[in-house]
Amino acid sequence: MLKSIDRFARWWVDGLADLMVAAGRGRSAGRAIAVRAEAGASGVWTVEDGTRRGRITVGADGLTFEPADLPTRLEGAAVAVDIPEAWLFRRALEPVAAQSAPYLDAFVRHHVERVTPWRVGDTYYGVETEPLAEDPSRLSVRLGVVPRSLVAGLVEGLRRLKPRRLDLSAAGDAGRFVLTVAADADGGRVVPRRIAGTALAVLVIAAVAGVVAASWTQELTEGTAADLDRAIAERRDFLRTAMERTRPKSDPAEGLRAQRSATPPMVLLVDQLAAALPDQAHLTDLRIEKGLIRMSGVAEDVSALIPALEASPSFRSVAFYAPSTRLPSGSGDRFYIEMRIEPVRSAEAIQ
Repeated sequence: MLKSIDRFARWWVDGLADLMVAAGRGRSAGRAIAVRAEAGASGVWTVEDGTRRGRITVGADGLTFEPADLPTRLEGAAVAVDIPEAWLFRRALEPVAAQSAPYLDAFVRHHVERVTPWRVGDTYYGVETEPLAEDPSRLSVRLGVVPRSLVAGLVEGLRRLKPRRLDLSAAGDAGRFVLTVAADADGGRVVPRRIAGTALAVLVIAAVAGVVAASWTQELTEGTAADLDRAIAERRDFLRTAMERTRPKSDPAEGLRAQRSATPPMVLLVDQLAAALPDQAHLTDLRIEKGLIRMSGVAEDVSALIPALEASPSFRSVAFYAPSTRLPSGSGDRFYIEMRIEPVRSAEAIQ
C-alpha cells in the first residue's frame, strides 16, 4: 500500500510540475535550435534558430555568443549539436532480453570501457535499441560514444543555459545517431516540484487533521451516550430499590417452602442431569442456584450436549455461557453450559 501511495504522490507532483513548466515556457517549449561546426574554423559553431542565425565561439574563458541575445534564445530550447561523423565511435553490442531494458544503462556503461580506449567518465555515450526481427523478445543494442575532449567546452557551456534538451548527433553511412547528453533533465522543474510537493503535503496534513477531528467528535459523542446510559441505569436501580422497600415483607419460612415446592428435589435434578448427558461427557464443576444450573466439564462431542439436555423435560433455555476450548491433548473439548430448571410440575410429569 505504501508503494502505491508513493507512486501516486510522485505522479501527482511530476504531473503538476510539468504543467507549471509548460505554462511558464509557453511557446518556447517546442523551439528547436541546430548547432553545427563551422567549416575551416576550430572552436566556432553556427547556430540556426529558424530564420535567425548566430555564432558560438569556444575559448579558454568559456563561450562567446553572437548576437548578444543568443543565450536567451538557447535557454529552455531543444538544442541539437551536429558533430562530424569521425568524432562518433559506434559499436553493435550483443542483443539483450527486452525485460532488461530498465537496466540497459548499467550494461552500456560496463561496455564503454571494454570496446573503447576511454574511461566512461571521459565520454558522452548513448544507446539505440530496437526489437530483433527474428526474435521480438530480444533487443539489438547499438552504442555511440563521443570523447569529452572534443566537445566538452561547447556542451558544458550550453548545459549552463539549461536547455530543455541537448543532443549530440552525427550522420554517416550507418544513418544518423542521436546521443542525448545528461544535462539538466529537470530543466526548470525543481522549483515547480517543490511547490507541487508542498501543496500535496498541505493536502495530506489537512486530510489527517480532518480524520483526527472526526475521530475526536465520534469519541465525544460516544462518551456522552455512555454517560446517559449510566445515568438511566442508576435511576432504574434507584426506582427498583424504592419499590422493593414499599413491598410488604413475607414470612421467610413461607418463601423457603414456596421455593422448595417450585423446584424438583436436588437428588432428582442430579439424576435427570446424569441421564441426559452422554456417556462420553463428564463434569468438573456443577452449581445450582435460584433455578439456574451452571456446569462445566469435558466431552468428546460438545455439539451433542445441547440437544441432549434440551430433550430432557427438566431443563429449558440450555445454552453455552462461554466458548468451548480444545484440550491440549486433543482428546476432547472443555464446555461451559447453563440452563433453567423447569418448575416442579414438569418434573412430576416425568415420574
